Amino acid sequence: MKPAILTQKTKSSAFWGLVLLAAVLGLLFLKSFAPGFVHFSNDGPLGAQNANWLRLPYGLTGMWDDLNDIGSNAGAFPLNLNTLIHWVLGPVDYAKFSAPVALFILGFGAWIFFKQLKLTPLAATLGALAAALTSTFFSDACWGVVSHQIAFGMDFLALALIVSNSPSTPWFIRWTRLALAGFAIGINVTEAADIGAIFSLFVAAFVFYKALAEENAPVLKKFGRGIARVAMVAVFAGFIATQTIVTLVGSSITGIAGAAQDEQMKAQHWDFATQWSLPKIETLGLIVPGLFGYRMDTPKDMMEFLQHSYEGGSYWGAMGRDPGWDRYFASTEQSPSPQGPLRFSGTGN
Repeated sequence: MKPAILTQKTKSSAFWGLVLLAAVLGLLFLKSFAPGFVHFSNDGPLGAQNANWLRLPYGLTGMWDDLNDIGSNAGAFPLNLNTLIHWVLGPVDYAKFSAPVALFILGFGAWIFFKQLKLTPLAATLGALAAALTSTFFSDACWGVVSHQIAFGMDFLALALIVSNSPSTPWFIRWTRLALAGFAIGINVTEAADIGAIFSLFVAAFVFYKALAEENAPVLKKFGRGIARVAMVAVFAGFIATQTIVTLVGSSITGIAGAAQDEQMKAQHWDFATQWSLPKIETLGLIVPGLFGYRMDTPKDMMEFLQHSYEGGSYWGAMGRDPGWDRYFASTEQSPSPQGPLRFSGTGN
């Protein structure tokens, strides 16, 4: 009887942990429940969401953006969770609630992962809240790019499936979980495109590391198992993400004029390719948010009683700087200053 009581308590704690996550997000986005009011979602304005060419389910088979001239091919909605949320909620409620829904998916995925790590219900709940409310993910969702948060939630879910395997797990269950992890990674790519592809490499590295660290077998056998498991995840991820991968290659590589990687093109595009890289010193801003300021106009539009505290808080780093400025500052010769921007930032890292 005691194990049954403990199991019931664990399930009850898990339930209340998710309720707490939903309640916190509901409180933060309380204004979205007011009629005619959208609290956040800057990159998903209601006017754009109501455009006829974006209507679902028709957008699943193809879209034609007729905003300018005769229009242009806008591809098709990918088969992912963001599309499902868009379809179910409709334009108005999607603009209102897409951010908290995406953050809940992120927190839920993190919660499952921490539970699989055998953390206590309290620790798993706090970890889920930390993942959903960390400034980078939260500000990104409020900006309207909710697909990123859904992608990170899928990454956590994939990690949870991978962690749940052990040397004693029956082979069928083990490989089924790896296949499901592959599906989660595939959704991650369909949601976050190039960012999702980058994160999928870290998950693949973890799959390989886990095979080396846990298995009690000769080194070569461990390597073989690690490679086979990574391949399993990759195959099922590729199955889900094929549409997105083909679109990315066509629109961002083969479809771009001047994308050839010869020496002349590399030299011509180097400045543009590196202009938006995070300067090394500014990686400290990942540890101390706002260390180099926020936005270009802080404290504009802040509440009046806060404006004095945030004076001088405008961004003063070098993100977005035209590399011509670095050469200009380093040069001892008098020359015209570059025309490109000196810096540019929106919401921090």
